[in-house]
Amino acid sequence: MKKGIALLAGFMLAFSIFLTGCGVTDNTRKENHSDGSAEVKNKKDNNTSDEYVEDGLLLKVGEWTKDKDYDTKVTLEKIATPKIKVDLGDLNMLIKDVKIFKRENVSDAEKEEFSGGKVPVTDPYYTIQVKYDLENTGKNALNFNGIDYIITDQKQQIDVMTDNIGINGVFTVQPDVIVEDEYVICILKKDNVDKINKVTIKTSPVYNSETYDEITKSMTVNIEFK
Repeated sequence: MKKGIALLAGFMLAFSIFLTGCGVTDNTRKENHSDGSAEVKNKKDNNTSDEYVEDGLLLKVGEWTKDKDYDTKVTLEKIATPKIKVDLGDLNMLIKDVKIFKRENVSDAEKEEFSGGKVPVTDPYYTIQVKYDLENTGKNALNFNGIDYIITDQKQQIDVMTDNIGINGVFTVQPDVIVEDEYVICILKKDNVDKINKVTIKTSPVYNSETYDEITKSMTVNIEFK
């Protein structure tokens, strides 16, 4: 599947799931393929297990929800909430959380929709999600691709710009602006997912949006699951 089709599919899925919750600041970049991460309360259904989350974020390992488009069961397998600040010059990046999800009871439609990348979509399959905020403290608009690579300690390198099934494109951050809850979602190899204890995130460089001069080189951040 071509990259453009995959990105469009990721957008449509993310947009439709987000509509089940409250709105967030950036209405053009919706969430979420993996965990229903709209900013709503963590509500549980009394008719199901304690781990079932009807609406809202999956915050604890073992919590699960249903994908409202594909009826896939989505379980939170790992979570790290590092709140790491990355200094990118005039652009400040706050990595809020990294989550690994298991998706099971996967429909043929979902397999077809997301099988265009390097890692095939099977039943079950696993995804990794990185969520972050951005703040431009300078006087010039800045271009930023977000995250270029995610590397696991199980020797998987993910090229986010080609393997992302969420939303993460080139965009401009205007001066004196905070952009919240940007995210990427990528498929993990099934082998040894349970052994992933650390991921390395490599950001993209930052560019002046008018001159296209590189302002800040890419930065590398290590995040551990504890």
